[in-house]
Amino acid sequence: MRDLPHTLIDAFRSTLEESLSADLLLLVTDAADPEAEERLEVVRELLHSLGADQKPIFLILNKIDRATDRDLAPFYAI
Repeated sequence: MRDLPHTLIDAFRSTLEESLSADLLLLVTDAADPEAEERLEVVRELLHSLGADQKPIFLILNKIDRATDRDLAPFYAI
């Protein structure tokens, strides 16, 4: 999200504002993406800024079959 145009970031933010009415949040990420941890941190920061980080949050790892142990290492501590 850091390299996206401001209008797209604003649209993404308004979509995440819907999370305020949710009972729980599912964060889905590509486990094989080397930047997955960084991307999740951006989303978590945005959820925090919206006040939605107080909800139960479950991390879903997609494409785990393509991930190496190295890709998964950051998620072991979660």
